[in-house]
Amino acid sequence: MTAARLLIDTNVFLAARAPAEPGHAASRRLLDAVDDGRFEALVSVVTLAELRAGFPAAQLPALWTPFLSHLRASPSYSIEPVVEAIALLAGELREATHLALPDALILATAQLRGAECVVTQDRERLGTKSAVASKPPGELLEE
Repeated sequence: MTAARLLIDTNVFLAARAPAEPGHAASRRLLDAVDDGRFEALVSVVTLAELRAGFPAAQLPALWTPFLSHLRASPSYSIEPVVEAIALLAGELREATHLALPDALILATAQLRGAECVVTQDRERLGTKSAVASKPPGELLEE
């Protein structure tokens, strides 16, 4: 059986790190399921930039560097660059949906890299009609 291919949005990683965040438990369970090989997770470089921006310099050696190393080394994660085709599709999606450009880039990455869905807690993205469905972590894990 082939693992479902998902694109994991920035807010899922953020919720998994912060116990007080809504969706924390479901986000943790989802990332554990990725680590167990139940899902193949795509991660946009846009997500990496957003996550890196949230780490103070003092936390880089203890938290950011091991996290990034894990994403790079794990067979369950694939870090996806923004190539020309993704940028062009993101421009079309931005025009059609009025999503913020980082969100349009993430959605375009999911679409062009064959993700079955984008896992997100972003209410705006959850309500956006696109070729790739968006689901919150808890809903995906219930399937």
